[in-house]
Amino acid sequence: MRGDWIIFAIMAAAIGAALAVPAVIFGPNVLRHFQEKRIRTAGLPASGTVVQITETGRHFGIERVPEVTIHLEVSAPGRPTWRATLTRIPSAQDVPFFMPGHRVDLRYDPNRPERVAVMP
Repeated sequence: MRGDWIIFAIMAAAIGAALAVPAVIFGPNVLRHFQEKRIRTAGLPASGTVVQITETGRHFGIERVPEVTIHLEVSAPGRPTWRATLTRIPSAQDVPFFMPGHRVDLRYDPNRPERVAVMP
């Protein structure tokens, strides 16, 4: 009887670890996706200029694609300009879009203006 509980505990720990590892790796990207989706729907319009792009140090996939932070200077009607950042795992076709000096259409969260989403 006691051996059954030990086996159950080991199985539960293994399943928990199997679920936790993907959540830790992919969780932040999934959360960012849903946050940006909400901002695209309910946010206010703005425009941004890419100021800088930096690597976060994290890499994904077989090709080891780097995750990057895109630093933006954002402007919107009736507000002074402010800085915001986006974190992305860009595809090869996205890279020219996020080069310094490029202007992008954005939406921002009026309650947290540092949270922005790029409009398609």
